[in-house]
Amino acid sequence: MEETSEEALDRTDLKILRALQAEGRLTNAELAARVNVSPATCHRRTQRLFDQGHITGVRAEIAPASVGLDALVMVGVVLDRSTPESFAAFEGAVMEIKDILDCNLVAGDFDYLLKIRVRDMADFNKLHGQKLIALPGVRQTRTFFVMKQVKEKRTAVILTAARPDYRGQFPSPMSQNNPAISRRASRLMDFRACSSGACCEHAR
Repeated sequence: MEETSEEALDRTDLKILRALQAEGRLTNAELAARVNVSPATCHRRTQRLFDQGHITGVRAEIAPASVGLDALVMVGVVLDRSTPESFAAFEGAVMEIKDILDCNLVAGDFDYLLKIRVRDMADFNKLHGQKLIALPGVRQTRTFFVMKQVKEKRTAVILTAARPDYRGQFPSPMSQNNPAISRRASRLMDFRACSSGACCEHAR
């Protein structure tokens, strides 16, 4: 089986990603059975996905309440200056605060949006007074205590196919295995393109 390049992932690669994302504790043998390849091929492909950075890690997801971190807080941060140096200094300092789970540079009313886990409001007040307002370049912060997490999705949505064909469409397994269907689909796409004016020959 031909190996894919670093720039593109094929269907088998995506099957491996989906399987590991859903259940990271799968053994190589179990994973190979899930994606219908040999264990040797599965191990080689999985290692390549790690080496190329497509898989950044496999970890356990801990329930925050189980370790006493019941309060989820979102903090909007405005810096006093919008310069590369200010951003770099702020981001470097944020990386040192373990209570900050996520830090994202955003567009809108804030420069950054922080996601923080703490025990309770008193714990956050301590963190805010000792660390957050002391972050370099901070001019203003706005705090939002999360009352209810309606949805939290930690996994990425992985498409069925990784590489579009020459028409920019993702081929379906049915059309790939059936030449007649492929020809009919090709003619249909040509007709649609011409009908919309995208076909130069028919548009003249």
